[in-house]
This record gives sequence, C-alpha cells and structure tokens, in this order.
Amino acid sequence: MRAVRRVGLVSRPDGSANLAAGTLRQRFPSALRLSEAAAFERAFQARGREQGRFFVVHRARNALPFGRLGMVVARRAAGSSVGRNKLKRLIREVFRSRQQELSGWDWVVRVKSAPAMSVWREARAELESLLVRPR
Repeated sequence: MRAVRRVGLVSRPDGSANLAAGTLRQRFPSALRLSEAAAFERAFQARGREQGRFFVVHRARNALPFGRLGMVVARRAAGSSVGRNKLKRLIREVFRSRQQELSGWDWVVRVKSAPAMSVWREARAELESLLVRPR
C-alpha cells in the first residue's frame, strides 16, 4: 500500500503561513482537556446537567478563562473502538466550534447511546443544543 502525503498550511512564529508537508488539522490542546478524576467528580456532583436522546452533559464552574472538556464514551454505549473514536471526534469538534460560548465551565459529555449513521446530524444538533442551553 502506498503512503499518501498530505499538504497543509503550516503557520510560522511571525504569524505568516506557508504551504508545506503536514496535515490540515486543528489540535485539541491538553489545557482544554479534563484529565483529573477530581475534575470529573466535580462536574458529576454539580447541579448543571442536561440530557437528550444520545448525550448527557454535566457542567461545573471553573476559575479559568476558558472551558475544558471531558468525555465518557463507554464500550457498552458506543460499541466498537471505531464507533467510540468517531463519537469522541464529534464531541471535540462541537466543543471546538463553540469554545467562546463555553468558557468558564468544565464540561463532561457522557454518551448514553450511539447514534446510527442515519441520525448523525440529529445527534450533532442535540449536542450543540445541550452545550449552549441557558445556564
């Protein structure tokens, strides 16, 4: 099998950009991730909780000028590793696209049940609405 080389836009320290070998991808920095068990526990214990057909969203205030995201995607809820990883990418993408609106909170998104491919857009819309509901 032949390797495919991607060409992407790479930014320089001075702010300019050039076309170079690499990938066009947006990173999800570790500063925006919830990784400590205590942070997950705070979000689960806080009163802020919204749920829909596919997702449950827990939130807790943080003292940071940005929002952080934690995900719980159980094998039982999402099936194969491919399905779990697709759901994680979806959750990260929705969080990344709404980052300004979600600042000042720690968010934990828990998957209740994996959406079928035919209702993927519906699941994305549900997640967006759960994240931006009035607090």
